[in-house]
Parts: sequence; C-alpha cells; structure tokens
Amino acid sequence: MFKSNLLSYVVLALTLTLLVSACSTENQDDNEVASVAIQWGSYTTTFNESKVNLNHKSLLGQLFAIESSNAAVSNLTACFKRLRFKKLMEDEVDPANSEDNVDFDLGEVSIDNNGTFLGNVSVPVDTYRRVEFDLESDCASGHSLQLTNSNGSFDSQDRITIRFEGTLEITGDGTLNLNVQQILDALNDFNTPGDSQALKNEAESIAGVL
Repeated sequence: MFKSNLLSYVVLALTLTLLVSACSTENQDDNEVASVAIQWGSYTTTFNESKVNLNHKSLLGQLFAIESSNAAVSNLTACFKRLRFKKLMEDEVDPANSEDNVDFDLGEVSIDNNGTFLGNVSVPVDTYRRVEFDLESDCASGHSLQLTNSNGSFDSQDRITIRFEGTLEITGDGTLNLNVQQILDALNDFNTPGDSQALKNEAESIAGVL
C-alpha cells in the first residue's frame, strides 16, 4: 500500500513538473523578441507615364509627359522620432497591446535612392499589418521632412506619419526592407511652396508596402 501511494505521488510530481515546464515555455514564446534591421528600400524617381492621360499619344499628351518627367525627387531628408508596429490581430480588450512603439530617435537622415539603413530594433515575434514612422521637427533643421524636386525645395514642420501596409510576419532576427517607391511617386510632382501642411498631406496620402 505504501509503495502504491509513493508511486502515485511520484507520477503526480512528474506530471506537475511537465505542466509547469510547458507553461514556462509558452510564456517564453509569448515574450520572444527579434532583432530587426530596418531598411528603407531603393527607389527610382523616373516619371510613371501611366499616371498621365496621353489622349491616344497626342502631341499635347506627349509634351505633357516629357515636362512632367522632369519633376523628380533629388533630395529627401527626414527627422525620425519613433517607430510603431501594428499587430494583425488587434487586442480588443486592451488596445495598447495592439501596437508596439519603439524609440527610434535617429535625428535627421538623408534618404538615399539606393537604399537607406536606419538601424536595428527589438520587436516582439508576431504578425503585423502596418509599420509606421513618426517624423517630427525637433531635429537641428527644425523640419520633420525636407524635399527637393525639379519644382523646388519644400519642407514641413508638422508631425508626419509615414506608413507601410501589408502583412509582416516576424519569426526571428532578420531585415525588414520597406518598399518606398509609391511614396516617392507621390512626392515627385509636389509643388506647393510655403505650405507645411500640404507636404504633410502629400507624404501621408499613400502607404508604402511591407
């Protein structure tokens, strides 16, 4: 009888140990983070002819296309303040758990059309639907965004949120290469001098791609 009880206690102890170990492993997975290298991808400032109505290749349409092709971004400088990852499955009970703000106070960065490495951040392993950058005007220049294209030079002092949308699954350390081409396409033809809000609106009008 004593041996039978002892065996039962041993089995129970082993079972509890396995359960605790499994819960501990599960909690570790829930809290797992990855080191992600953030890279703004390369882009071109070649004019996209599909944006122009050529009226069946009329002479006027062709001349308009040639003139517009000159309006390309030649310089872009951003003042990075923070980075935000928005989860695919939002936490309806606690919305604060639906996104992770990352301190990303890089200061002013000149964006290179060949690609720009911004830095490494620690991000919880999860699936995300959007990545956002906040640009603010607390850099030395006093501008959140500075832009030069063939129409002139423009800047904004407003907080600007640059967003990238899609589905991003972070499972471990790696590189996040963000597709900025659509954003640059929107900035190519910008031509509203002296209007900080207008540049903010243009930069926020379209999302990049994850």
